[in-house]
Amino acid sequence: MEGIGVERDRAGLPIDKVPVDILLPTANPGQQSLLAEIKKIITGIRRDEQEGVVWPLAYDEKGNETYKLELLSSGGARQFDIGAIIARYNAQIAMSALADFIMLGHENVGSYSLSATKSSLFKTALKAWLDSIADVINTHAIPRLLRVNGMAVDSPPKLQFSAVGEVELGDLVQFITATSGAGMELFPSTEVENALRGMVRLPLLTKEEIAERTERAQREVEAAAQPVVPQVPPTQPMQGEPTLDNVAAAIVRASERALGIYAE
Repeated sequence: MEGIGVERDRAGLPIDKVPVDILLPTANPGQQSLLAEIKKIITGIRRDEQEGVVWPLAYDEKGNETYKLELLSSGGARQFDIGAIIARYNAQIAMSALADFIMLGHENVGSYSLSATKSSLFKTALKAWLDSIADVINTHAIPRLLRVNGMAVDSPPKLQFSAVGEVELGDLVQFITATSGAGMELFPSTEVENALRGMVRLPLLTKEEIAERTERAQREVEAAAQPVVPQVPPTQPMQGEPTLDNVAAAIVRASERALGIYAE
């Protein structure tokens, strides 16, 4: 009804003025056939590339047109806002695919948090579709392909898809900062670093770089495990003839210095 209303509002209502004779029940078969053709013409009028009507030019004895075709249009402004109708259907189409977040901002409404929530829901739905597709291929297509080629199906390969969407760099930095502050040791694990590099599309560590880092870390561990022998500074030589009191005092001073070094 809305579509018909919009079309008639834009194109107008076709009106056909015909002689009274062909409208009467007593009209002959020729007049009835003519009336049927006229009705077919006016109900088939559309505003498109096929628009056009072949119409007879006939007058009565007083010089008036016996058949007249015209459009009855509404005066003033149009009754239907076509732009609003199209926008409403566009929104409904996007909502049916959980993709209405792409319309945020087009009408000066929406927020980042709302966009993040809706896009997350869209990614979840998309992942569900991919799971369904992969499950059918893994359950039916791959085993059948293996059987056709005479291969065992005990442990068939699996079709998997990559991550849906990309990780936001700000969210990733916030996650690393929060987990590191909580005590989680993320580095110097090369596996974790390569995973993070891949998320932000940075070059991955090569095998040579990983081996060099492993060797350097091993050398640092070995160096830390070596015992540290404290160096006791030499005592000052005693002046004069050594006595029992001087020797005892020297031993006490040396012991105090040694104990202080060990304490440090």
